[in-house]
Amino acid sequence: MRPRLVFLSVALLLCSGAAAGPISTTRATVNGKACTVVTWSDSHGKPRTLSMIDDRPAATSMTYYIGNELVTDNELNHAIGEMVNHGSCGATVSSNGSSEVVSSQPLKGSDHLIFRYTFKQKMCSEPGKQWRVCEDWVFRSGQDSFLQAVAFDSSDVPAGEFLGDDLRGPYCQTDWPRAKGVSRVAWGNSHKFQTTSAFIPVPASCLYSCSGKASWIWEEPNTIPYVWEWCDPKLGASVDREWGIVQNLPDSVMDFGGAYYATGNMPAALPARSVGDAMPECWAAPTQMSCYDSAWNSGRITWGAVGNNGNVGADRSVFNNGHHNDRRSRVMGDIFRPVAGFSWMHLIDAHSADGVRRLVRDTENIFASTLSATVGTVNAAGPRGPGNHVGPGVGGQIVAGVMPSMTYPNPGFDHVYRTWNATASHGKLALTLKVSGSLVKPSFVVFDFPASSPCSVQVAGKLQVAGKDYFADYDAAGKKLWLTLTKDLGPGVQKILISGDCAGH
Repeated sequence: MRPRLVFLSVALLLCSGAAAGPISTTRATVNGKACTVVTWSDSHGKPRTLSMIDDRPAATSMTYYIGNELVTDNELNHAIGEMVNHGSCGATVSSNGSSEVVSSQPLKGSDHLIFRYTFKQKMCSEPGKQWRVCEDWVFRSGQDSFLQAVAFDSSDVPAGEFLGDDLRGPYCQTDWPRAKGVSRVAWGNSHKFQTTSAFIPVPASCLYSCSGKASWIWEEPNTIPYVWEWCDPKLGASVDREWGIVQNLPDSVMDFGGAYYATGNMPAALPARSVGDAMPECWAAPTQMSCYDSAWNSGRITWGAVGNNGNVGADRSVFNNGHHNDRRSRVMGDIFRPVAGFSWMHLIDAHSADGVRRLVRDTENIFASTLSATVGTVNAAGPRGPGNHVGPGVGGQIVAGVMPSMTYPNPGFDHVYRTWNATASHGKLALTLKVSGSLVKPSFVVFDFPASSPCSVQVAGKLQVAGKDYFADYDAAGKKLWLTLTKDLGPGVQKILISGDCAGH
């Protein structure tokens, strides 16, 4: 077989990837729980681990390096990435409200791994009925972040019927911030919110119910939803750490959900009042991270209520407990019924590395970039969420065992797995990616790919080395090639050719 090649017209640019070891999984008991421990190499070539619990769809521990220091974060009060139902039947977290939990690894390559949970969770407003839930956790060699995608299937309930469930998540809390509490918190919905002062302590009796005070600014327009918290030694913290969760869809397509302006000390419109010193009431915050348990500084990081926005019927919302979305006006169409799919990136690293801010910017650049093909075709649509853990639907809404599809907001970009997707023609694919800003080590999935690896890889006319300039894994069952570049793509037109036709090289 000839050397693997990928053709790019304009220089491929910014930073080179560090050598990475293959992704591995091992069986272990962690924090008293039977787990599958996933190990992958980060951008510095150092190992990171996430311990996935066997009988509970969440992780109990993770390890990573900050400089040369090995850090171990264990779950505290909430595990890592668990889904919470705050519906009318009372709070039911995934640790004790899930049944039929099954884990699998539908993609297990040297440098790309999908770890999957399927399970069921009871519905609050429909006694005797259950949500079918699928979660995929995706790991890539050479990357500091990992991906979590989830699909909630309500196909057993007619589309126009009220559902009182308030599904939230991911909820995450580990023990790293406990030294002195977090220094600052931030989020992005329609605008970028950030605290600009330390949190004023509240009486011990108010830790659950008091919202706390800190100066904040909330004025810069925003397109990609995210939550973010950090400890900064320059502000007196004992550790240099940050955790961010960034959504892989823009706010215009999948809003933050959870709360709305003009309540809970928040202004009715932005940027009419873009600064303040009273934090929102917990129930009204777009995200409830660190709020209910510590007046904003415990280190819990959450996604707010996902999708409980308005009346069922006109917007066919999946869940509704009397809350609105964060505009009080968003009509999301049928994106929540019968399957609501979400996808986020998690990044835990040194705050001084500024990784979360760069991850948000990279996601903004993705939706400002465009993909086209001269050989093969760009995938303009794809599954709404991970897996096929869906029921028969009502009135022919969906086919049992087949995840319904949706049109991609940006043709070719699959937000579920944060990949650029296209279909080969006779083993070849020629793409033109017009990059806005830069794209950080982008991943591609090539459908109908005939070989287990590309036969040629070339960058700007130069021969590339597999395992150094790119990572590739083959999904034989799906006939799909996963390929991740180890360098960033810079601005402008990037022409990409991926070939599996070895005879032609």
